[in-house]
Amino acid sequence: MERLKKQQEAAQAQFEKDKAAAEDRVKAKQELLAERAKKNAERLAELAKKQEERQKAASEAAIKAHELAVEARKLQQLNQAADHKRRLEARRAQFSSEFGHVWISGPTNAYMAHLTVQDQKTADHVIENLFFENVIADARTFKEPVSRHFLKHGHQIVEDGEHKIIMVTSDDRSQDLVKTIGNVLNYEKFDLVYVPISTGNKNYFEWVSNQTIKRSAAQSALQNSDAEVPDD
Repeated sequence: MERLKKQQEAAQAQFEKDKAAAEDRVKAKQELLAERAKKNAERLAELAKKQEERQKAASEAAIKAHELAVEARKLQQLNQAADHKRRLEARRAQFSSEFGHVWISGPTNAYMAHLTVQDQKTADHVIENLFFENVIADARTFKEPVSRHFLKHGHQIVEDGEHKIIMVTSDDRSQDLVKTIGNVLNYEKFDLVYVPISTGNKNYFEWVSNQTIKRSAAQSALQNSDAEVPDD
């Protein structure tokens, strides 16, 4: 009986020993797995950080490349503009050396006026009155009728058969041009457009100025000229 008890105690002790050993092995394996998982997580975090750094570097490089490209385009445009300016100045210098004695360098005080009227008869009537008042120096009419397109109440309107007049006048007579045309056409909404003339032959602009002198001033100058003629 005593022997059986000892055998049972020994078996129980062995069981406890085997159980403890098994638990130790499980624990050791779990710790090993946990260590591996920790190292894997650290490795993944390191790889993610490196990838983020590479992406950031690539993004910064792309931004820098774009900025350099923009600067290069600006520099190219500046160089082109400078080159164009040099070429233009060279052409102006050459032109000035050849035609400086006749080409105006300052304000011309002249305008080119564009007007459309309904027919050639009206164009002739307008031009006749403008020349009578010395308002314009010259006038050109387009014999071929032109078509005019515009919007009215949201609809496109096309008017055929109009004639265009292009006239040259001086700055002093620009308002007289508007007034005279308004009186001749007898309505206010005529499509007169002024275009300032920037440069040209100064002899021509002197002629324009003389041609557009007011009638009263012209008559006074003519009377003074006649008074200065000596008697025979």
